[in-house]
Amino acid sequence: MITTIYICDRCKHKQKGHHTPRQMWEIALVYDTPTLSYTHSPLAVRQKQMWCRTCMEEFLILPSTQKPKPPPPPEPPTLEDIIRELIIHTVEEIQS
Repeated sequence: MITTIYICDRCKHKQKGHHTPRQMWEIALVYDTPTLSYTHSPLAVRQKQMWCRTCMEEFLILPSTQKPKPPPPPEPPTLEDIIRELIIHTVEEIQS
């Protein structure tokens, strides 16, 4: 039996086979200008890298599969805030 192990060129994460939850992606820089095309250059083939899904998500190339963290709960008012509100409320009642 032959086992293929893929290694992320960025973070060195290892994964067996192609059909695992953490997929590998081939990344290459491609650009095209009126006078120069990197796509047809022999360097384009040599500059490809394999990246894991985590690295792809970190660089925002793929959408994140992690659920967003819930916002932190609001902080409870301090004793000073409660006293200040009571004083303001009392003063407003007296002035009305």
